[in-house]
Amino acid sequence: MKKFLYNLKKRLFPGRLFHKPWRCKDIGLIRGRHPLPVDEYFFDSSLEVFTKGEILERYGQSLREKIRNLKKNNYFEVNLYITGLTIACLVVVEMLRGEGITVHIYGYDPLAKYYYQGTF
Repeated sequence: MKKFLYNLKKRLFPGRLFHKPWRCKDIGLIRGRHPLPVDEYFFDSSLEVFTKGEILERYGQSLREKIRNLKKNNYFEVNLYITGLTIACLVVVEMLRGEGITVHIYGYDPLAKYYYQGTF
């Protein structure tokens, strides 16, 4: 269906640039904090900084590279599995949204023992 809509837009609006049909990727916030149902993380180890400026200074380049790779591979939606550290989560969400990537946040409910979703 996405391919059909993409081709229809190309015919109706010639000369306009449209993204190729996009995909959604599951990514964890921080590797090693909690077990998450993902293979890839935005931060590969625990953070040692706790302000937005420090996070961007220390990890900004690697975050931008990961986001560039997402877009290059047509991932325009991300299921972000969070593990606490609110400021790290907010920095990643802000950077993803700034690049036009839809973010679905998945948090863990320890009482019900399942992940719940919110979209930003």
